[in-house]
Amino acid sequence: MVRCPLRADVFVMHPHGIISFSAWLTFATDALGFGRLFPGVRVHGLTLRINFFCPLAREYLLLHGVRDVSKRSCLNLLSSGESVMIAVGGATESLYAKPSANDLVLKRRRGFVKVAMRTGAALVPVYGFGENATFRTVTELAPESALRRLQRVMTRTVGFTIPLYFGRVGLLPFGVPLDVVVGAPLQLPKWEGPEEGAAYEAAVDRGHAAYCAALRSLFEQHREHYAKGEAGLQLVE
Repeated sequence: MVRCPLRADVFVMHPHGIISFSAWLTFATDALGFGRLFPGVRVHGLTLRINFFCPLAREYLLLHGVRDVSKRSCLNLLSSGESVMIAVGGATESLYAKPSANDLVLKRRRGFVKVAMRTGAALVPVYGFGENATFRTVTELAPESALRRLQRVMTRTVGFTIPLYFGRVGLLPFGVPLDVVVGAPLQLPKWEGPEEGAAYEAAVDRGHAAYCAALRSLFEQHREHYAKGEAGLQLVE
């Protein structure tokens, strides 16, 4: 792990997996010793607003520092000096979760880059090796199959979808090692002008490309130790 200075950063978590155990254990609890490794760094995990609508779920999530993943929430937290964690692949990426695969939905995800450029926060790549092995998907669906199209429609409509999966006993996850690695902060130039136009979009694209390169470097640095024999990192969407 690379230690981050005491400042507000955007921790970008990969992969999302089915339930994001790596993200929860790392940032919503101290089970992996994040507070010891990064003293003074307070990170709020971000999730869909709909997750706060369930009875008692709102209080439980807030108790663990979780906030909603809206742009407004990100900007408010970062502006107040608090860091955030975003699993940018989201519900769509959960559809690609399977053991030994490292498929990410990242190609067209630009929101986290724009937030970092607006606030001056650094982007910190985080990868959870083993996350995709915590559950098994019932079947691999072709991208144009009827069920996969239904899942995509559900994602666009309500913000999440339900992959077909199972665990060791029902919905209990398989007992697999989870190894979370944190990369060096990537500082992008702060954007001071209007957030529109060709120059702005070009700057966002450069920031996105730089982040993807940093993430690939982090993955390859630890691949031999934590993902030996697995497929390489693929940006599928």
